[in-house]
Amino acid sequence: MPHLGFSDHNIVSFEIDDNYSSCLLPVPNFLAVDYSALNDFLANINWLALLDNYNSCLDVYLPFCNVIYYALGKFVPVETPGAVAPKFPAHLRAVTLQKERLFYNLSDPLNNALYKKVCFGIDHQMKKFQANRERRLAANTFAKELYLHLKHKMKPKVYLPALVDHLGNVVVSDMDKANAFAANFSNVFATAHSIFPSI
Repeated sequence: MPHLGFSDHNIVSFEIDDNYSSCLLPVPNFLAVDYSALNDFLANINWLALLDNYNSCLDVYLPFCNVIYYALGKFVPVETPGAVAPKFPAHLRAVTLQKERLFYNLSDPLNNALYKKVCFGIDHQMKKFQANRERRLAANTFAKELYLHLKHKMKPKVYLPALVDHLGNVVVSDMDKANAFAANFSNVFATAHSIFPSI
């Protein structure tokens, strides 16, 4: 595989065969519960009679759980959650597959004009798709999805804090941090007869 961008690291690629089921399990929707009916149901239970004559905590816990689970099954509706990620349109999926084919078939895809053109096209189409999706969410009367999208967009990025290297110097930039880690690893993991290739 070629180098990744302008770095000295090669790209490693592997595939994992999985047998995970694609079906989504239904989950309880506690937002759609008739809580007044649930409250009436639980208030009409003779708890003293239900939990009487016990010899251990387990004798109390199991009947209590059975009643609670029965009530939840009776009053809490279940629904299958929707897909978390948006489904991309067919033309966007097609150019993404084209990009993957070019990446694996070209000897140096990161410097290939066609590969760069396809990547630029995907970036442009993705921005259009996101803008259209945001407009649809904003026009929707059910605002939960819009709020979730905005929360994800507004979440602050987490940056690696400033570090102190083994000499006591404060390193701030990404390059200085990488060099500090490299120097530390070479000190820790190097033996007297280690040979380091020149980069």
